[in-house]
Amino acid sequence: MLLCVRALCVLCAASLKSLKGRVALITGASAGIGAATARAFAAAGASLVLNGRNAERLQAIAAELIKTYGVQVATAVGDVALEDTHKALVNLAISKFGALHIAFNNAAATPF
Repeated sequence: MLLCVRALCVLCAASLKSLKGRVALITGASAGIGAATARAFAAAGASLVLNGRNAERLQAIAAELIKTYGVQVATAVGDVALEDTHKALVNLAISKFGALHIAFNNAAATPF
């Protein structure tokens, strides 16, 4: 699975135009498709706001992206099922980077 996710990241990064000067919010960014998307956006030069529920994994992804791609990354642990989390994520993007251009909702909020 890890190999497939990394291959997806490489393919996505190759197909993305430059995202320098853009700010992207990615939910569910601490693993899987969310982490692969974060890698692809970072490779394209975007500044990132990463959200997930696992603080340790989220920080590890952020550190990887900063080291590998030299991009700016802000993280916020939170559950997207809660409306306050939505507001906090947008506010974080605007306060840290001055804008929010892209929102990639990879985390699902379920009523179960």
